[in-house]
Amino acid sequence: MPDLRKSFRLLRIYDIFQHLENGGTVRREDLAGEFDMSERSVQRDVQMVNEFLRQRMEGEEIRFNRARGGYEFHREGKKYLSNGELLSICKILIESRAFTKTELDSLLQRFLKSMVSQPVEKEIIQCINNEIFHYKNPAHGKADPDLLWKTEEAIHQHKVLAMTYEKQDGETVDRRIWPVGVLFSVYHFYLIAIIDTEKGHEDFERHGPAIYRFDRILEIADTGDSFDGNLTSRFKEGEYRNGIHYMYGGDLQQVVFRFYGPSPEAALDQIPTAKSKHMTDEEGKDFYEITALVRGNGILFWLESQGPRVEVLKPESLRERWIEDARKVAAFGDKK
Repeated sequence: MPDLRKSFRLLRIYDIFQHLENGGTVRREDLAGEFDMSERSVQRDVQMVNEFLRQRMEGEEIRFNRARGGYEFHREGKKYLSNGELLSICKILIESRAFTKTELDSLLQRFLKSMVSQPVEKEIIQCINNEIFHYKNPAHGKADPDLLWKTEEAIHQHKVLAMTYEKQDGETVDRRIWPVGVLFSVYHFYLIAIIDTEKGHEDFERHGPAIYRFDRILEIADTGDSFDGNLTSRFKEGEYRNGIHYMYGGDLQQVVFRFYGPSPEAALDQIPTAKSKHMTDEEGKDFYEITALVRGNGILFWLESQGPRVEVLKPESLRERWIEDARKVAAFGDKK
């Protein structure tokens, strides 16, 4: 017959380990009360946990914090997320506006339950409760997380996909594609792909891949065919992200503009490839000359949002569009 007392003790030790591993400070008297045992027995069980950690988990141990009056789980280095880092991730998820309110609330709760103890979870939830309460559902459709995962698997396994896609004007098109990347930008998840036609491959070579919003994908399926991963290995998601803005693709081009803001940080944060140089114009005003390598004209949306703080210099085609749009805005004002 099994020794139940020994089994119960092992389960109790594991429970104590879980309490401590989940973060925060755990007092000896609280553990004694919860498990109906003496504080001396708690201390012996904690020592047993420490012995296990010394043998199996290098750099981890339980220490008694006299200032806080309890045990704490101590880890060498930065192997785990701090409470502040977890809060930061929650704030970023809220700001992304990628999910409905119901989905966001469920995602945040499950995320925190898997990462921290209940007291810390409640503390972080209190910090973000007001933002969740006032959160408004985004106007766009949601991207299916399972579809994101299915697509990532197809990318790594070099599977050719068949897709039915609804364009912005409501037209529905069928595409046979080589998926090469998944990106998130400004509220949306995007599928980056090569259209599997002669023209599609030519467009990829000349202008870069095609871009599709996940929430507009109506159907997607594995064709059973594969593509040569060596042909697409030169596409790098991170590198592509640095040069593209608002997910408007196009040719690579060097953009030069004057930025009259008090600091170049606004431009440098928005444009990862940007470099700045402090200069003075003909009227003696200080400005920063910003040079950046970008893809397509998506950058124009940000440039125009800066109003008189920006003067576009190059390329000439971008400068002409910037001037034309500024005239149209001025014309709206003249009507009044």
